Amino acid sequence: VLFRESGMETLQLFEFMGVNRGLFVQWVLIYTLTSVVVVYVAHKLRNLPLAARAGAMVSSIIGLISIFIYSAVVQNIFFDQLNLLQDMASSGSEAAKVFLEQNELALTGEITPPLFMGLMPLFHVALNVVLTVYLFLFAKWEK
Repeated sequence: VLFRESGMETLQLFEFMGVNRGLFVQWVLIYTLTSVVVVYVAHKLRNLPLAARAGAMVSSIIGLISIFIYSAVVQNIFFDQLNLLQDMASSGSEAAKVFLEQNELALTGEITPPLFMGLMPLFHVALNVVLTVYLFLFAKWEK
């Protein structure tokens, strides 16, 4: 049902689906894997000199900030794509209209991310930066 329309609309819908999946991937990266990797690396480097641990800490913080930037970009693209789907639906695209209706999204008006989607990643990155500094510089790993 979704792909019976012109080739351009089909490509736009495939692009939307790719961005949609990218959003979920970035949430997994920012909320699970990043924290686990930072703790693992800090533990493995616990016996190295302070300068080496500090360098790894800086590298980890750069990685955290990079993942945050990536996730913010993907999130913005996702909501831009939802607005594009609205434009397609209002221009007569039955596939876009069906998709929006099936997912209970508005057919008109701007679709914007909820406030928590902007605040939660900021809070999480700030928490991870503090955790990273503590783990690399101050944690006592001995039992």
